Amino acid sequence: MTSIRPSSPAKEQSQAIKKTLLIILPIFLLVLGCIATVYWFELRNHQRAVLENEKASVLLAKQITLRALAPVIADLRFLASEVASSGVLGPETTMLAKIRSDMEARFINFSSAHSDYDQIRIIDRAGMEVVRINQNNGAPMAVADRERQAKKHRYYFAETMRLTKGGIYVSPLDLNIEHNQLETPRKPMIRFATPIYSRQEVKSGMVIINYTAQHLLNQFSPASKGSDSQLMLLNADGYWLKGATPEDEWGFMYPNGQNLTLGRRYPELWARINTVKHGQMVTDQGIFTFGTIYPLEECPGCATTPKPNQLSDTRDYSWIIVSQHASIGFRQGQNRFFMKAVLASVVAFLVLVFLSFRLTVSDFHRRSSEARLRRSKATLAQAVVAKTSELQSSNRALRTQIDERLKVETALRESEEKYRTLIETMREGICLINGNGRFAFVNRQFCAMLGYSQEEIVGHEYREFLDPVNLKKLNREREKRMAGEAEPYDLKWIKKNGKPVLTYISPAALYDTGGEFSGSFAVVTDITEQKTLDKEKAGLEMQLRQAQKMEAIGVLAGGIAHDFNNILMPIIGYAELIRELLPDDHDAWGYIHPILEASRRAKELVAQILSFSRQSNDELKPTPIAPLVAEPLKLLKASIPSNIEIEPDIDAKDAMIMANPVQIHQVVMNLCTNAYHAMENTGGKLSVSLKKVESSHSRERASDRQPDRFACLTISDTGPGIKPEYLSRIFEPYFTTKEQSKGTGLGLSVVHGIVNACNGEIRVESHQGKGTTFYVFLPLLSSEAAGKSDDQHKILPGGAENILLVDDEAPIVQLEKRVLERLGYTVTTRMSSVDALEIFRIDPYRFDLVITDLTMPNLTGIDLAKAMTDIRPDLPVLMLTGFSEQLNRRMVENAGIRRVLMKPVLAKDLAAAIRSVFPGE
Repeated sequence: MTSIRPSSPAKEQSQAIKKTLLIILPIFLLVLGCIATVYWFELRNHQRAVLENEKASVLLAKQITLRALAPVIADLRFLASEVASSGVLGPETTMLAKIRSDMEARFINFSSAHSDYDQIRIIDRAGMEVVRINQNNGAPMAVADRERQAKKHRYYFAETMRLTKGGIYVSPLDLNIEHNQLETPRKPMIRFATPIYSRQEVKSGMVIINYTAQHLLNQFSPASKGSDSQLMLLNADGYWLKGATPEDEWGFMYPNGQNLTLGRRYPELWARINTVKHGQMVTDQGIFTFGTIYPLEECPGCATTPKPNQLSDTRDYSWIIVSQHASIGFRQGQNRFFMKAVLASVVAFLVLVFLSFRLTVSDFHRRSSEARLRRSKATLAQAVVAKTSELQSSNRALRTQIDERLKVETALRESEEKYRTLIETMREGICLINGNGRFAFVNRQFCAMLGYSQEEIVGHEYREFLDPVNLKKLNREREKRMAGEAEPYDLKWIKKNGKPVLTYISPAALYDTGGEFSGSFAVVTDITEQKTLDKEKAGLEMQLRQAQKMEAIGVLAGGIAHDFNNILMPIIGYAELIRELLPDDHDAWGYIHPILEASRRAKELVAQILSFSRQSNDELKPTPIAPLVAEPLKLLKASIPSNIEIEPDIDAKDAMIMANPVQIHQVVMNLCTNAYHAMENTGGKLSVSLKKVESSHSRERASDRQPDRFACLTISDTGPGIKPEYLSRIFEPYFTTKEQSKGTGLGLSVVHGIVNACNGEIRVESHQGKGTTFYVFLPLLSSEAAGKSDDQHKILPGGAENILLVDDEAPIVQLEKRVLERLGYTVTTRMSSVDALEIFRIDPYRFDLVITDLTMPNLTGIDLAKAMTDIRPDLPVLMLTGFSEQLNRRMVENAGIRRVLMKPVLAKDLAAAIRSVFPGE
């Protein structure tokens, strides 16, 4: 029997090496082929990526360039419309300086929001700067008269003046020149200009914007460290505008820079650019990608001018964008790919060797382990049987514990769900704040109050959601809770949308197991609506008290008006009688006229008292406006503090408007009172002027029938001004910024209504710290309408009828009887309404007309008229009254009254009223 000899270790090692080689050589050759394929594809993709990246870079630069120009052209058109409507380039007038000052202020505000506009100018047709605003490092300011320059010989002036209306000129991109020298440091500039036409369609000048193009050029910069490309911008002649070295840029602006062009440095590239306009070219100097843009044709909005040919040189005006990718960088990329491929091959070989060796060693150890495993398998089987029996017993005990725990967890979950449902469905908000002042829990209602989600609140500090004014208050309340005191209080939060929400907090302190303060629990109730209703209720109560007070004042004013009108009537009547008895050349005429003028002013004063108590009518009539403006100023001088100076300028003394005199008086008083309140603490100047103007400078008229001439009432103060956010609301009823005791918010709304009723217009201008000015434009009557007035010597209409005159005032009875008898009437007088009714009953057809007062003892004028017309329905009745509050149209018609006249009554008005009540007159 032959025994088998075991293999020697050297032979086993040799067999292991051969086996390893047989495994790794085919795999390595396969991996090497894959690496070569990947290298070829990567190299090809790298080349394509470089070319496409260069194209994208040029295209992006083109788009950014074009988008930068469109807003400038839009701003230019806007400024042109402002200049055209302002009249600053119109004929010379006394208001030119003010118009130019206003335009400078507008341009300064505009330039503050456009830091890229180095200059904004208005140039007249002679080439002289009328307005010039310089940027001055973010603080724009107007250039003084002596510093403005003549630009008649600048190329952009001539080019712009050749354009038609609506045309836009865009200058080449060059460096700014001041006083015939290049400005230093360099300031790249593009000038956008458009001509301005007057209302007579005459070219009167231009508006020009100097656009600083530096931020536009900053994207075209030399290649930075670590980059293989640089982006350049050139003009149509090949001169560098940006992207080369600073010494190469702007060659065309310097006498010795004529050779600094792309064509001189790269002739073949320049010839290619002039041929195809867009493309790529690979040279020894690198990869060049280029594109030509036409800003005046391609920029968004530039091609929407009224006429296609009004943008200057649309095809000749072009820029060239060139991107240069260095060739050395391209070759370095190829070398990197090659080194990566070699390195990957070496690493793959080493990995395969290592894995094969490990595989051989593992196979040897596997055989050894299999023998040991078979020996231990029998022992393990016995141990498994014993352990299985033990585990089964443990599993039965563990399952019993798990079942009991599941029952407890189910009951706990149901309890938690019940309380969570209760908290989430409450109408009040619930919040839990831990000891660090952060929200630990909030319910849905609390989130709805503040407008946040639970994720946006939980975990954040409560101070982030509070009005800063309430922060100290909440800290004090928190300290009380920590000390064991918890009382309800009000608190203001800030919602997500920025609006405040008022809440009522019912707090409770929380403590840990050791008795230490661990946080707070609070019920939060939204009381915003309740507070608003309380505030509105207080406001309505105040308005009710004000209305009751005004009603009481109205009753008092009515009584004063009645007695005062009865006093005025004899004064006016007898003065008119004396005037008629005197010859035209009598010396007493100089005394009679002041009496009548003073009586007229007293009559207007009564009308103002009735207007104050809202008991005057709103009838419009031809009215001289100058006295209505001057009269309130006399009243104001006696009531305003001495630190406020009134400066009147009443120019339009003969101006006539169609208005209610009392209402115009109210307009002046309201506006002057507002101006006085604005300067009450600081003092200042109250300026009031009245002038005639040709136009209100409002929007275009709705029809050709709109008036062309206006009385312009200007009231200005030097107070703190009105905040911009309030300007759009100042004419709203009940809107006021004054204290509660100083205004109801109705003054300006009443003024606005009165001006509209007169077919006028009201405007306001206000600047913070500089004061406020109101402009009231009221249409002037034509000279024909304004000139209509009663002739003092006009013969009054009379008659031969028999008149019954009834009034309880003896002076009025005597006056009216004399006036009526001078007109030819037969007059029977009675000072008692009862006596008058008795004499009428005896012979109802004796009288052709009854003239009666309204307010009389025993029997009022209404009752007397009704009793007489019941006896004789065709009887004409004329009523005189000094106060007509208790009269209404139905009452007058039921009593058979034909006309009602307000005392004091002029003789001409009484004569005309008598003839109007007779049929056929």
